[in-house]
Amino acid sequence: MIAWLRGRVLNIEGNEVTINTGNIGYSVFLGPNQIGRLGIRKNEEVELVVYTLVREDEIRLFGFETFYERSVFTVLLGVSGVGPKAAVNIMDKLTPEQVITAIQTGDHTPFQSVTGIGKKTAQRIILDLQGKIEESLLKNGYKPKPVESNRETSVANQFQIVKDAVSALSNLGFAEKEAETMVRKHLSPESNLDELLRKVLVELQQ
Repeated sequence: MIAWLRGRVLNIEGNEVTINTGNIGYSVFLGPNQIGRLGIRKNEEVELVVYTLVREDEIRLFGFETFYERSVFTVLLGVSGVGPKAAVNIMDKLTPEQVITAIQTGDHTPFQSVTGIGKKTAQRIILDLQGKIEESLLKNGYKPKPVESNRETSVANQFQIVKDAVSALSNLGFAEKEAETMVRKHLSPESNLDELLRKVLVELQQ
């Protein structure tokens, strides 16, 4: 398995970079932002950490700046529906820290900003990896930073939204217990107070 390459860039065509190492040209796939961040230019030397994908009908190399970045990429490949190209797009758009924080806090919106990643796939990444990504990275010798404070802040915000929504509905004449039941029914991680109240009022007034 090829894990690291250093050599002269022979050609750049789209996301494919051809590197001359020991008079052999290796074609490595990178995201466009990665190519820019690494300053990869034709006829200049480059050094890349590599993930080697081996299938029955192909062998493909994916390039990264660090081994840590490659480890996060490998973890993403374990998610159903996330193939190598989708995982490269994620690593091209988000830093490893942003990927880990989004998973730890259950926030799928950063993944939806990535080309080719829809809401269902973004939610699946969270579902499959939340509580597991730390263990996976630890096996490779890396310890992600905890983000418990962020999670606690999110929980506190939702508690306040529920409290404010129930209070507003009570002021409108709805029973507090019924109001709280309906609020929690429509509550989601993306909820804000105005949107939540609209949804609840529509159902209560039916």
